Amino acid sequence: MVALNFVNRLFNEYSFNLIISEIANYVAEKFNLSCSGDGRIFYSCTEMIPYVEVIVEDSNEKTGISNRNNPTIQDEIKEYILERIYLERESMTIAINDSAQKQKKGINKIAEQGFDELTYLINENDKCDWLLGKDYIREDLINFRNYLSNRYGIKTPISQGSNILTSPTLRWTGGPSTLATLFHDLKFEYLNSNGDSYLSGSIQQIEQFILNNFRDSNGEEFSPSSIDTYLNPTRPDKKASNKKKINIEKSVPGSRKK
Repeated sequence: MVALNFVNRLFNEYSFNLIISEIANYVAEKFNLSCSGDGRIFYSCTEMIPYVEVIVEDSNEKTGISNRNNPTIQDEIKEYILERIYLERESMTIAINDSAQKQKKGINKIAEQGFDELTYLINENDKCDWLLGKDYIREDLINFRNYLSNRYGIKTPISQGSNILTSPTLRWTGGPSTLATLFHDLKFEYLNSNGDSYLSGSIQQIEQFILNNFRDSNGEEFSPSSIDTYLNPTRPDKKASNKKKINIEKSVPGSRKK
């Protein structure tokens, strides 16, 4: 059985509160604060301040976290959870391959176990009061499930309750490296005229968007592993060459490199 250890923790209220507490303590330590056990209140010196108005103090200044370009506790929670879901997806891919070899079962059958478990948790999401306001969890789990569907060819009809998100696809004739490098550069390399990145979201979300919405010049699906590699910010050697990449600075007025 392919385990979803962290993801399952999100759907248990006690375990979820432990995750929140861990993140809150991390943020408190990061900004030299102390915080209450439930992670909802930070203490700055002797003044008790709600997390939405958290105050950072150091020897030179007293200023809000947002003014120091640092995330609030809610942003930290979101970033941490999405990163852990991404890592669990990578771990599951390895586990599926290992399980298929050990159990001598078809790899698709092993992947379907993870697919079915994700489907169950997605359907449970609305029953979990502690996940209200955190729609990004459900959205990312749907992306996770779609990743398994695309990578391992899992075909579950929507009429049977799979809820796979479908959309019309576009043919991209410029090659996968050019397409993925464009999305990578919009996320990591360039800023708009306001000084913001052009794309928000996690690498996993961007990858899933490409896989769900684009096909190659022959109408075939792109390889998930190839798109994952092209998007990886630690693999500059795998990006499109200067001859193939789209020059954002020339294409979009006001753009500048980070």
